[in-house]
Amino acid sequence: MLWRTTKGPNPFLILSGGMPRSRYGDHQTVTVMQGEKHVVFDFTSKVVDFLTIGGEAGDSEEPRALIVLLEEELIAVDLTTDKWPLFQLPYLFVIHSSSITTSHYVGDVSPELWTSLTAAGRSQTRAQFSQKPWPISGGLAVLNNASKDHEMLLTGHEDGSVRFWDVSGAVMKLMYTLTTANLFRLDEFDDGDASESPAPPEEEEEGEEWPPFRKTGSFDPYSDDPRLAVQKLEFCTRSHTLLVAGTAGQIVVLDFKKTQTLGRTIEHLTVSLVGDRDGFVWKGHSALKLRSSVVKSESGFQPQLVVQLMPPATCTSMTIHSDWHLFGAGTAHGFMLVDYMRRKPVITRCTLTSLEAANGVDQSMTRRGGKSFKKSLRESFRRMRRGRSQMQPAKKVAPGDQTIRANAHVLEIEDTRPVERQIEARPVDNEMASVVRCMQLVSCYILNNVVSSPTFWAGTNSGSVFIYTLVLPLAENRKEEDVHASLSKEIQLRHHAPVVHISVVDSHGAPVAEKASTKDSSGDGNVQKVIICSEEQFKVFYLPSLKPFTKYKLTAHEGSLLRTAREVKFLSKSDNDFSEYCLTCLTNQGDISIFSLPGLSRYVKQDCIRREDCHGISTLTFTKSGQGFYQKSPSEFQRFTLSSHNAVEALCTIPIDEHARPNRMLLRAPNSPSSRVSSRAQSPRLPAKSLKSSPESGISVNNTIYTRNVTTAASGVRSPDTLNLNESLRSEAASVDISVDSVRIFSDNESQQRNGDYDRRIGSPTSQTAVSGKVL
Repeated sequence: MLWRTTKGPNPFLILSGGMPRSRYGDHQTVTVMQGEKHVVFDFTSKVVDFLTIGGEAGDSEEPRALIVLLEEELIAVDLTTDKWPLFQLPYLFVIHSSSITTSHYVGDVSPELWTSLTAAGRSQTRAQFSQKPWPISGGLAVLNNASKDHEMLLTGHEDGSVRFWDVSGAVMKLMYTLTTANLFRLDEFDDGDASESPAPPEEEEEGEEWPPFRKTGSFDPYSDDPRLAVQKLEFCTRSHTLLVAGTAGQIVVLDFKKTQTLGRTIEHLTVSLVGDRDGFVWKGHSALKLRSSVVKSESGFQPQLVVQLMPPATCTSMTIHSDWHLFGAGTAHGFMLVDYMRRKPVITRCTLTSLEAANGVDQSMTRRGGKSFKKSLRESFRRMRRGRSQMQPAKKVAPGDQTIRANAHVLEIEDTRPVERQIEARPVDNEMASVVRCMQLVSCYILNNVVSSPTFWAGTNSGSVFIYTLVLPLAENRKEEDVHASLSKEIQLRHHAPVVHISVVDSHGAPVAEKASTKDSSGDGNVQKVIICSEEQFKVFYLPSLKPFTKYKLTAHEGSLLRTAREVKFLSKSDNDFSEYCLTCLTNQGDISIFSLPGLSRYVKQDCIRREDCHGISTLTFTKSGQGFYQKSPSEFQRFTLSSHNAVEALCTIPIDEHARPNRMLLRAPNSPSSRVSSRAQSPRLPAKSLKSSPESGISVNNTIYTRNVTTAASGVRSPDTLNLNESLRSEAASVDISVDSVRIFSDNESQQRNGDYDRRIGSPTSQTAVSGKVL
């Protein structure tokens, strides 16, 4: 309890709790009373502590702000303004106001879009917070990244909202909030208009009710409907088109508008992935229904189209190509491609396997797994018999002969090839085999090496890759003519491992899709390859022939499974004109590896996440500049970097009084300025430039990965040697032992001559990402 006097006749009485236990025992409250004014701030998490901040002279008896520390967030109340509004937080934002279900990184945001999005976010919160400045003063941030590109991190939440975060610096700032729950009816009796906005919490909760509760804070762990949870996000910075996919198969297409729109009509499209398949019965949740087709939209992202997939299963993958006005989405039942300009589906395919194929037999025992077990037993017994038959009675030999035999035995051991794990084929009738894991829209040489064709790629959990060629109408006839698609080729991986990543690259390893989006015409013309990453291995194929070029066995030699992968552009720290594209991947063991492209020579392997942290591994998102984000806990993001060229540091200075520092510290640093102490002087620098933790940021930054010999700031463990067993299996010529996958060709194609691989290192000798190792 706090008693604070004021210059007026009415003092402040502030207390925590005090509610009747029988009726309000579950409420977490802080009560503020001043004369006839009485407000009970009702929070959604427990109150840890609270205090008041006085006037300009620091007089606590004239409070101007109330600071409340909760278990999940920090609240600041303006006590000098009527109705006691809240202050808007400049840091320590609550990223888990609703549970985070997905995240998506967006880089290279244009200044025009950045300014418009920031203005739209301010208009959302202008009436909710106090207009007075933040009452807490302290250190000063050193802005060392003003010239860098704007970066955003999009988070999808369980309540159907999408939050846009500014991650250009070390502090994670909330820019804009998008809500999709107001577009759908959550129950049978909800016939309200989607344009209706809820009343402010202080007006809704107050009134004649006593005690005068006021719902306070943004943390809300409860969701009205689990079907609203956002599962996938895609955002195009050039067309300003946003895709939001939910748990019930709903996909909302939104465009960014700077002005308010009255009476906007939302079109609805239903796409069936199963069709008239006999015997299929959906036993899951029902689909969401729109409240109204006419809505009122404020400035910001406005809905244009709602696509409902049937059956209403969770969206597992999504991609967009704004120049073609196409986007694809996949579920556990199949995938589809939609023309959102014409509001028509272009491709629908069901990936469910026939139930009659199993015949009630456990296929896993009749496949290669059972045979390999029997074969290994036979070979073991044969080796034992062979060893016993070769055993001979000990004979006396000269000392020189013993030395020769010992040396020969050592050489024999050194020449022994490493043992390779036996990879068993996965059953095709697995219930999760039909899940679509990844897809891509890209223009590449799939029919021949002369003309580039628009294509659509989709990979499934059963190791299947479907390749469609698209026929786009001319630009002047785009709104009147349809897009046509035909299945061109199909790839089936031998072990039926789930396909996690698909990318078409040129001879330098640069992704063709990213070069097309940035209008980059550099490269080698018609020399292209496709990288198909499954959970067990990476494979590179020539285009358009789809002949194998090389592969990297991940599970067979390391026992790891791939979780996520992306092509990253590494820039030299000393020379901005030199760069190299590499494949960066994360495994289920929590380690990150960097491979050259397209040769797949491993440069770096470094531990990043604890292998027990399954949630952190599943939430990691790579950026195209060599950084990454993952959830260290439900309430914080961890940020790391793989490139010394792109490192975000939390730099700040703290003004202190002249005599605030002890004398012994002044003796140690007699030449340091006494009026200001830099945060860098308080802690020693790491051997390599690393990110520092910022107590004021929403991002916890304390482990950075650079080279194979750099010590991790969090664990202090040196990275393992980059030489791997796969180095001995590198491709030299056509004699490489590469398992041939089945490739079905549905149209004519021409063979492509094989070109040599460009061998380069990451960065320059002065760059921290340079690794001295064998590049094959």
